Amino acid sequence: MAFDDLLYCRDYVAKLMEPNTSKDRVINSALTIALIVSYARVFASSNTIGRKYKEEVSNKFGALLNHWKRNLPELTHSFHTQLLKKRDEVIAHSDACSRNYRSGRDKTALFGNNPYVPFDSDEVIWANELISSLLNVISKEQSNVAKILSEKNT
Repeated sequence: MAFDDLLYCRDYVAKLMEPNTSKDRVINSALTIALIVSYARVFASSNTIGRKYKEEVSNKFGALLNHWKRNLPELTHSFHTQLLKKRDEVIAHSDACSRNYRSGRDKTALFGNNPYVPFDSDEVIWANELISSLLNVISKEQSNVAKILSEKNT
C-alpha cells in the first residue's frame, strides 16, 4: 500500500508541475493536500491483511523507513519532517491553536494567518525528490523479498 500511495504522490507532483496548475489556487490546494496526506500515510502504522504478520511487517517496514530517513541529506530530511508536521498539525488535525485569528466585537475574523499554504514550485521539486527516493528504496526491497520467496518455493 505504501508503494501505491507513493505512486499517487508521483501523479500529484506531476500535475503540480504543470504550468497551468499553479495558476489555479483551488486545484493547487487540493493536489497539495492529497500529496501530503498520501505521503504521510506511508509513515503511519496500519493493519495487514493477515493479522498474524502485522508486527513482523510493521517492524521490517519501519526499519526500512528509518534506514532511508537516516541517509537523507539534512535539508531533505527537514522537508520530510515538515511534510509530516503539516499533515498532523494543519491538514488532518486542524487545531484552532494552529491559527492566529482575531475577532472583533461582532465576532468576525479581522485578521490572522493560516499556516497552510499550497506548495510553491520549489516545494514540489523537494517532494518529488523525496517520493522518487522512497519509491526506489521500497521497490528494491520488494524485489529482494520476491526473490527470497521465489527461491523458497523452488
